[in-house]
Amino acid sequence: MHTATRPTQVIAARPYTYASDIWSLGCVLYEMAARRTAFESVGLPQLMFKIIRTAYEPLPMVFSRPFQQLVCVWVLAAAHHSDGTTVGQS
Repeated sequence: MHTATRPTQVIAARPYTYASDIWSLGCVLYEMAARRTAFESVGLPQLMFKIIRTAYEPLPMVFSRPFQQLVCVWVLAAAHHSDGTTVGQS
């Protein structure tokens, strides 16, 4: 079983930025709240795909909508660049 431990920039061999730190913080908050990792797979290629596509289960509904949105925005932080492209695009 593989879990996300590297920011999307590192996986895609792009320069590390502050967005990577925000993404990592979002993942930590997600794990603390949900008690599971945001991104998990049986193989590294599938894990990379999930991270790039930000495919993760939503947080439990016991958390406030603002908190859920905050975590979502932070998990999306490193996956999307200011030019509108995602990490997986050339």
